[in-house]
Amino acid sequence: IIPCCALQFYKNILAITDRSAAKKTQSLSLFTIDAKSPGVEIRNMKTLGSKAGGTGEVFFTDVRVPKENLLGEMNQGWRYMVGTLNNHRIMIAAISMGLAQAAIDYAVQYAKDRQAFGKPIGQFQEIQHYLARATVETQLARWSVYRAAWLQSQGQECSLDASAAKFAASEAAVFATEVGMRIMAGHGYMMDYDMQRYFRDARLFTLAPITNEMVLNQIGESLGLPRSY
Repeated sequence: IIPCCALQFYKNILAITDRSAAKKTQSLSLFTIDAKSPGVEIRNMKTLGSKAGGTGEVFFTDVRVPKENLLGEMNQGWRYMVGTLNNHRIMIAAISMGLAQAAIDYAVQYAKDRQAFGKPIGQFQEIQHYLARATVETQLARWSVYRAAWLQSQGQECSLDASAAKFAASEAAVFATEVGMRIMAGHGYMMDYDMQRYFRDARLFTLAPITNEMVLNQIGESLGLPRSY
């Protein structure tokens, strides 16, 4: 299953090119393939959220790839792909952070406008506590994302920071959108309000590009603990 938002035209594929290699990571090469090539089929799949980008299954049937479509060196594809992971995790963290903040802003405005018992519901202590906790989680995630992005921009090692930012921001997004749904109650469940979209979109980023459980495994290994997988 591959994201298809940019793959309707070209797709980068990691393929086995040396089955005799001592290590599987040294048997893979990276190619770019025209999506309109004979034998390429893309089947779009429906998702719960994040509908601005597509996800689909890609099938190859006797597809021929010109040698000039090789990206980088032969059998070094895994190394190239791993080199993009920090950027990807920081990007996902930034998107998650934006989702969390959008949910908070939306919920705060709703809490100011919605009246109950003669006053705005934002005056109730429980509502304020919900929003305050979501704000704290989002602020902590924001600085984690900024740190990871800064380290990456300086060419410094940031694998741990990128993973931590992805975990913190995606969890903050889930928490903030859950808070928003609770504050808006039945209105949050209505498709006429944006909160349900934030709620659905946020769930993806605890699962992709890797699950947060896998992120925790990587962080544990970075602490010098034995590899768990």
